[in-house]
Amino acid sequence: VETSFCNNPKSFWDFLRKNRTFSNLPTTALIFNGYVFEAFSKHSQFDFIFLDITKAFDRVNHCALLSILLNLEFGEFLLSWFSSYLSERKQLVKINGFCFSPFSVTPRWASITRCFCIFC
Repeated sequence: VETSFCNNPKSFWDFLRKNRTFSNLPTTALIFNGYVFEAFSKHSQFDFIFLDITKAFDRVNHCALLSILLNLEFGEFLLSWFSSYLSERKQLVKINGFCFSPFSVTPRWASITRCFCIFC
């Protein structure tokens, strides 16, 4: 069981890439329970942070969120990942060859926002 994602960003990224089922809550719960039970059976410590950030994007100042994560001493890799995910998103609508002006968007409804787990 990998329980040190915060200390090993590559393993965290590999875990997310290999487990793209996080948009499916029952599957996510089974994966999570498997990690917890395996850690308990080995008498290991298992710490986690669970973020359900689906509704947060419309209500939370992203700069303040990143500042909080920095103060909580999240690794530089995770901070840069969150920052790139949250900032400078643009959307462009094109209908019959006519392009409307680009506008800023928040990454709501992306599969990772439905259920996002960080194991530390």
